[in-house]
Amino acid sequence: MLSGLAELVVQGMTMEGQVFQPQDWAEQLCDRIARAGSAKHVDYASYLRVDTVGGIKSLLVRSVLKEVDPKAFEMIKQFVASNHLMVRAGRGPI
Repeated sequence: MLSGLAELVVQGMTMEGQVFQPQDWAEQLCDRIARAGSAKHVDYASYLRVDTVGGIKSLLVRSVLKEVDPKAFEMIKQFVASNHLMVRAGRGPI
């Protein structure tokens, strides 16, 4: 994924241009990460935020999650890859 950024935006749009389903995919992913995360004391709401960006349901991921809970960050990367989701830069440099 994009490196050197404070935030990544995982868009609910596939590389093929299709809207990703189900509609609550981002909420489900956040819930799954919170339950399976290796750092049980982590408040994932500090690192993950569901939002609509450019009219597309998106998951905003703070890059620092990679250091706080590498397993959770890897889970997001695998989700993105297996579902062919688009990822773009969020807020600027770290």
